Amino acid sequence: ACTTLLGTLKPVPLSSAVHDSFHTWRGMRDPKEPGVRYNAGGCLIHGLTVVANSLHAAQRALGAGVCTADELRAALASDFEGADDLRNFLLRQSKFGSDLEEADSVAARIANKVSDMVAALRNPAGNAFLVDWSTPTTHLLYGYWVGATPDGRNARQMLNFGIDPLPGQTRADLPGRIASTWKLPFLKMTGGFASHIGLSVSDAPADVSLEAKGLWLRDRVIAPLFKLGSGEAETPFYVYFNIDDVAHLRQVLKNPKKYAPDGIYILRIHGTFVNFLDLSPAIQKDIIERLDPACAVA
Repeated sequence: ACTTLLGTLKPVPLSSAVHDSFHTWRGMRDPKEPGVRYNAGGCLIHGLTVVANSLHAAQRALGAGVCTADELRAALASDFEGADDLRNFLLRQSKFGSDLEEADSVAARIANKVSDMVAALRNPAGNAFLVDWSTPTTHLLYGYWVGATPDGRNARQMLNFGIDPLPGQTRADLPGRIASTWKLPFLKMTGGFASHIGLSVSDAPADVSLEAKGLWLRDRVIAPLFKLGSGEAETPFYVYFNIDDVAHLRQVLKNPKKYAPDGIYILRIHGTFVNFLDLSPAIQKDIIERLDPACAVA
């Protein structure tokens, strides 16, 4: 419906020309016969790890007799009011991103199933939907409309970003987190996916040369990310790093005249360069929480 409305109400002749539609003389938004060689449609998919962790934690709680299904349902409806023991139990269960098979396997099964379902859909032109597991800040918006979940997440809190765990739900180091994500079906994510890797200056070894810091970055970040030297086919990625410190970001927000006298502090977010100071408070908070391992959901 959206594709048809856009093609009917919002034609884009200049964009169509730039995208080489002169061989057809039809607009790129023509819903049934797009005038460009390459066209696609699809949807953003949210909440992978929230759903996976929720299913795993609920199964554990019910299996261990910690609660009944009705008690769990009531706790979620009340946003865990008066159910602190149950919420703490749910939070303690294995979470995706810790390289633990019991949780990772649930996320992989969900990602496979949902990817297949989306890819089976067709747009008005008859092309397959692209499967997109990235969430450009929409995980904040959609999370606001989602109630409490069995992974221990409170109502109206953000969903996970892209394919990442929720901030504070896993204490695994970066290689362990990457090991979890490598179990997902990336070849089915035809529309892409997003993952945030927060690197703090304090993560690197102190009092060593720049060369040693570079080797640390290669061995502890890049090697597990790309599986270099593993003998496996390398998967292409579009990667960018923001290397900053949580305390520094908070100082920038607290005293921008001192730390960003020109009113500009550039970060790379969702494929674009943005001024950190111009972002909404909710997005600023989200960036800091995803970078700060001390930010927990409990």
